[in-house]
This record gives sequence, C-alpha cells and structure tokens, in this order.
Amino acid sequence: MKKVVRVFSWAAAGIAGLCALAVLLFYLLIVLGLSPRLQTIWVCSAMRTMSHKYLATAFIPEETIDRIMRENEVDDSGYDSDLLTFSRPAADGQDASGSVTLLGDAAAEALRKALEAIPPEEEPAETEQAKPQPVDLTGLFLDGGAGTAGWIVNHVAASVQLPEPEDENAPAEESDAANTPDGESEPSEADETPARSIEEILSSAPQLNVAAAKTAQEIARRAATGDSYIAEGYDRLDGGLYLKEVSGLTWRGYVMLVTDPTRVRMRDTSMQYECGENVMTMVKNAGAVAGINGGGFVDGPNYDSNGGTPGGLLIEEGQLVCPLTVDETVYNMIGINRDGVLVLRHCTAEWALTNGIVSAVSFAPFLVVNGEGMVKNGTGGWGIAPRTAIGQRETGEILLLVIDGRQADWSIGCDLDVLQDVMLREKAVNAAMLDGGSSTAMVYNGAYVNRPSLGHERWINNCFVVLPEG
Repeated sequence: MKKVVRVFSWAAAGIAGLCALAVLLFYLLIVLGLSPRLQTIWVCSAMRTMSHKYLATAFIPEETIDRIMRENEVDDSGYDSDLLTFSRPAADGQDASGSVTLLGDAAAEALRKALEAIPPEEEPAETEQAKPQPVDLTGLFLDGGAGTAGWIVNHVAASVQLPEPEDENAPAEESDAANTPDGESEPSEADETPARSIEEILSSAPQLNVAAAKTAQEIARRAATGDSYIAEGYDRLDGGLYLKEVSGLTWRGYVMLVTDPTRVRMRDTSMQYECGENVMTMVKNAGAVAGINGGGFVDGPNYDSNGGTPGGLLIEEGQLVCPLTVDETVYNMIGINRDGVLVLRHCTAEWALTNGIVSAVSFAPFLVVNGEGMVKNGTGGWGIAPRTAIGQRETGEILLLVIDGRQADWSIGCDLDVLQDVMLREKAVNAAMLDGGSSTAMVYNGAYVNRPSLGHERWINNCFVVLPEG
C-alpha cells in the first residue's frame, strides 16, 4: 500500500513539475517574447479569432500586440493583376502545339544550375579504373519538401536527355564511345534508363537513405512518362485534373491543378440569404467533379452561423448575387472572366460586371500579384490555421490549394507566408487567399481530399467548382 501511495506521489509531483515548466516556458517565450516567432504566432492566431482575443490581450501588453500585428500585416493596396493571355492548355502534359514536354523552362534552368555544381570528370589514368565523380548532396534532404523532388527531377532530366528550352528541335549528339573488343559498341548515355542513371547518382552519395532512393526512383519514373505535370510531382486524376500533396514541418495540404481554367466556376448555396450548404453538396448540385470552399460569409460570434449570407462581393455566371444593388463599395475581388483568366483587383461590382467577370468573391489579402509576393515582412499576420487559396500560372492552369490545420497528429495549419510560398513554388503568377479555418475543404468525385478541421464540413455560402470536360 505504501508503495502505491509513493508511486502516486511521485506521479503527482512529476505532473506538477511539468505544469510548472510549461507555465514558465509560456511566460518566458511568449509573454516576455524571448522567442519572437512563437510570440508572433500566438498573438496573430488569437487576434484573428472572434471570441478568443483574450488569449493574447490577457497576457501581452497592448502596444506589443499592436506592433506585432502592424509588422506582419499584408498590404496589397495598389496591386491589381494584369490581364493574362494564354493558349488553351493541352491535355496529358502536351504544350499548345501538341508536342510533349517533359519539364518546363524553370526545371531546365534548375537542371543547368545543379549540373554546374558537379565537378568536371577527369580522364582516368591508364592503370587505374575510372571512378564516378562524387556529387555533393550535403543538405539535399533537409527541407523534406518539394525541393528534394525538384532536385532529383532535374538530375533525372539529364538521364532522359531533355532538350534545351531554346532549341527543343536540335538533333541528339552522336555517341563518341569506342567499340568494345568484341565489336559491340558501348551503350551511350541516351540508352540508359532513368532508373539506372539515378542509381548511379545515388551510389556516388552514400549518405542518402533508402527512403530518398525510393523517392528518386519514383521521380525518375514520373520524368519518363512524358507528362510535365507528373514530372512536377502531380498525380493525374481525370482528364485535365492533377493532384499533389504538399507539406512542411508542421503542416500538410493539397494542390489541385486544372489545365483548362474555363472549367473553374463559382457556385453558391441553393438557399441564398437563408441557409448555407457544405462544399460537397454544392459540388454535387453543380454536377461538378471537384471543388474548394470560396469567399467569406456573415458568421456568428462563435462561428455558429448557417452560412446563409455572403460576406462581400459574389458573382455567379455573370449575375450579381451580392450586393443586391450596385453601389460604390470597393472590394478585394477574386474573379474569373469568360476566358478563364483569374483577375485580382480592387474594384466595384459595376467594374466587375462590365469587364466580363463571370465568377467572383471578395476576400483579402491577395498573395501573389503579377508574380510578386504580397507577404513582404513577417508571416502575414493571420496566425496558424487551416487555409485555402486559388491561383493561376502564366500558362493558364488554375491552382486550388488547401492546407489542413488544428489537428496535432496531422497538420496544425499555417500562416500566409507558407501559403504564398507554396503558390510561388507551383509557378502561380496571381494568387489569393480564400476563407479558411473550419471552412477549408477540398472534394473530388464525391470524397474529401483533405481532412476538415472539425472532422466534418461546416455550412458555408459559396465555393469554386471544377466542371466536367466538354
């Protein structure tokens, strides 16, 4: 009995000690700000809520809160996107002329830079066996994200002999390999398979682990398919739709790429101004194949509204849904015109209607405008939460992005700097944040792609859908 009491006493003392340590760390790192990053995350996350601002105001001085919010604020005023012109994208990784492209210009440029870092091969001595030059891959797998795959794709591209972007039709160089004594010629570099080439690269860098080798082989396989999107790490869904998982140290999400931007349209709840619907329902009602949540809506004090009232501009199929009458209010418009061009503009509803906008919501801030990131200082000032965004490449492809959050065993979410960085890595020239938090959802073919933070969808007002081909 005494032993049991002693064990419980030790356990209680241990728990009390851990609680005291947690309180001490909270005071030092967040209240006193010994960790500016943690203090910024705490303040921004709390101050962007409706009813939990006290988590910041109860512990941190008002002037400190004001300074943090000001330093991390995104100012997109004065930034409006140019009107893109692009050819209709072709399916299955082909360019507009119908020719297959394995990797884009950006990947080819990265390839050249990567290969420049490899020391030139020296002629082996006659009495010595030729050895492969080692490739310095120090730090290659530190980020654990898209950079790893991108580097491997570049080296695999060399093994499948990608043409230089400026001269894609140039004939392949003839092999200068000498004939072997038995009369058979040595295999040329062009004859090597991507898998064999990547094995040779890995054999020269023994610090790479088994997981990295498997990743390399997978990227090699992707590069050999002849589909540029698959070579980028996307998986093909139905015709013209691709999906990629993206992740960082504390967050996970998905990017859906739509090759034909005219398939992306706005759809709202069938009970507008009465009750919202979830994304799954709106996608099904539209006869669409996929969708993500859209703009904001008037919410309750505890995030308990039914999503029945839009929170700003809303245009569907060229018709003004909100506001009910045109006025001089200027909105942060995220619109798509009849040609499938994503238009980011500070404008009135009248401007949108008279300039061919067929789908639009309003939400702030913009993330990328004309290739320039809007998060210039700090994290963006919105705190850690689930996020949704929409973007477009210069070649027309629409990017739909969701980042899961509020799930410690899966993903805690991100701030706007991460959202912007993902869009820039995916070659977006224009991108904007949409509603997030418990509204964040992506669906495809009647199933959820991501993991909504509540474990289920909440009712919202509108969403961007991807209509079927044709």
